[in-house]
Amino acid sequence: MLKAFEDLGYYCVDNLPIELIHRFAILAKESAQIEKTALVVDIREGEQLKKLPAIIRLLKEHLTTTVLYLETSDDVLQRRCSETRLPHPLVQDATVEAALGKERKLLRPIRAQADMVVDSSNFNVHELRAHITAKFLPGGTDKSILVSCLSFGY
Repeated sequence: MLKAFEDLGYYCVDNLPIELIHRFAILAKESAQIEKTALVVDIREGEQLKKLPAIIRLLKEHLTTTVLYLETSDDVLQRRCSETRLPHPLVQDATVEAALGKERKLLRPIRAQADMVVDSSNFNVHELRAHITAKFLPGGTDKSILVSCLSFGY
């Protein structure tokens, strides 16, 4: 998904530590070279995710900020994890189902702040890319930041 934003001219960062997001936004705002930014945050941030809602509120006070939240149904996430053979980051001694439930609970406050929620259950990666590209086609000239939060299986 981040590649779609790069193609749209965004300066993209994947999994920037939560505590650096506000500082990064200030640097991007002051930069003559950076017009738009896109940041991806996911469940791998762990306990730091609890700080993200406050950071988002702060960003929205100073910058044009859009929060995109990608979600997917549990059965599709389980299939994607199985197909890619990537273990879900929250699976330790629990089942995948339990990890997905924990993930949804941890991400709930962030989802509540989303300006746009996209259910990727019925998209393959190419369709999701086309959908995202259509939603964020170039247009504005204001400095902006996009914070995208997604489920581990996109």
